[in-house]
Amino acid sequence: MDIITDHSPSQDTSMMEHESTFDSYPEPVSPDILERLYDPNIRLWRDAFEKRLVTMGTAILAEGCRDWGMPDGKRRVYKNCTFCPLPELVRDFENHFYGGKIMPPDERKRYFDSVLREIGNDLHTLFVVNAGSFHYRGKTIPEVHDHVVWQVAMHPNIKHLVVEDRAMLLSGEKPKLSVPALEDLNRHADMLHSESKVMTVRLGVEAGDEELRNKKLGKGATNDQIEKAARNIRDAGARSGAYLMIKPTQMSSEQAIDDVRNAIDLMQRFGVDEVYLSASCVAGHADNGNPVSLHNMWQNGRYTPPSLQTVHHAVMYAASVYGDRAHFLPMSDPPEPYIAIPSAVDPRGVHEDRKNDSPIDRAYHAMFQHYRMIMDPAILDRGPTYLEN
Repeated sequence: MDIITDHSPSQDTSMMEHESTFDSYPEPVSPDILERLYDPNIRLWRDAFEKRLVTMGTAILAEGCRDWGMPDGKRRVYKNCTFCPLPELVRDFENHFYGGKIMPPDERKRYFDSVLREIGNDLHTLFVVNAGSFHYRGKTIPEVHDHVVWQVAMHPNIKHLVVEDRAMLLSGEKPKLSVPALEDLNRHADMLHSESKVMTVRLGVEAGDEELRNKKLGKGATNDQIEKAARNIRDAGARSGAYLMIKPTQMSSEQAIDDVRNAIDLMQRFGVDEVYLSASCVAGHADNGNPVSLHNMWQNGRYTPPSLQTVHHAVMYAASVYGDRAHFLPMSDPPEPYIAIPSAVDPRGVHEDRKNDSPIDRAYHAMFQHYRMIMDPAILDRGPTYLEN
């Protein structure tokens, strides 16, 4: 692919070379591209450090995890991050708009600036999704990521940038990957800190059991790498977070809860600042070539989502350890809804639209939404309100 480079900017290059206004790319990106990538829903997010609800928006960089999940634009035989649909979605996007080539770096910059225009000034936190390898320096064109951080640093209202990375990149164990990645991490954290802003780096941990994480889910992250990455993020002056999945593959409820407990205990020991629990849901995007995707396993009767009772127990334990730094992510997947999310009564789950919710399901969802807004573990301890009636 002729767009891919191995560009490595000099660390002595001043970031002042980047334009510091949002007029630097006056021509908006194609509306079709913006509609496909940008989630216009500004939602409320509980900032555990500021102890209040803040506004959060999401911007997707269509890069597809070039170093891990889809090198050379091809899915790596479904061995890596088997649960993740992002490489396929990026591939479809590139085929549709760019004839199978990577979105050019200047186009990505214009897209990001278009997102900032759409957002306006009423935003506290910006979450930039690029399939989990923000500080990989190579085929994802780091000049684009420098531009993202610079524009956030110069934005009049955004105070908090959230990105995602793989623990392997930031552990320091693989110098060819880790040295440039850590250099970029430190530079980006310094850029934001100089403007009284902060960066959070979220790591995809997913499971507490190392064999489950790496052999079945294909994360490629050892416990030692996660611990070292969390320390390096902290040393850079940024915050660390960890994604954890509830029942990421077929297992019993007891096994799912035990794995979350193990993961929470590990993250606390490693000094990870926050955890983000997600109930494993079945995506509507059919990946016919991946036999171990949750979609295909669910269709074939080989996977069922966790029950809402299982989810409740897992989140309750996380909150008992992490307090208001234990987030429970929404069970939704814009713009394409999940076809099966957890239910308290239907083992196969229910559609994300929840049109036929049972009273018990509605009570659980109300409890979880209340928790997301307040982040008080006592809400989970009391349980869904239907039990009180």
